[in-house]
Amino acid sequence: MSLTLPTQKTFSYIQNTTTLLKNHFSKITTKQLKELKKKTAEEASKFTNYNFREYFKERSNEMFDEFLSTNEASVEQLTQFYDDRLTEYEMIKRQALIGKLYPEQKFVTEN
Repeated sequence: MSLTLPTQKTFSYIQNTTTLLKNHFSKITTKQLKELKKKTAEEASKFTNYNFREYFKERSNEMFDEFLSTNEASVEQLTQFYDDRLTEYEMIKRQALIGKLYPEQKFVTEN
């Protein structure tokens, strides 16, 4: 069995499809933002390390609250913010999983 790498044509097809889907579903609601905020907080609470867990929970809450408090966001800004937070959510999810694979000693305050 040989491993074949994706071609540039494949990447451009994926990029075009993603762009079409973004344009079709560009209407992001506050409900979606609040759900993403909740999911991010849940994933951040899965960190085994206290410092990482509290940092990501606080950071995500601050960012969402700050953005939701400003009512003058354009559709482009809203879409960009949502995409950035979605990317961050996926990163937190991956890092929390990696943290569980390699456990470390708990701090004295966590016992």
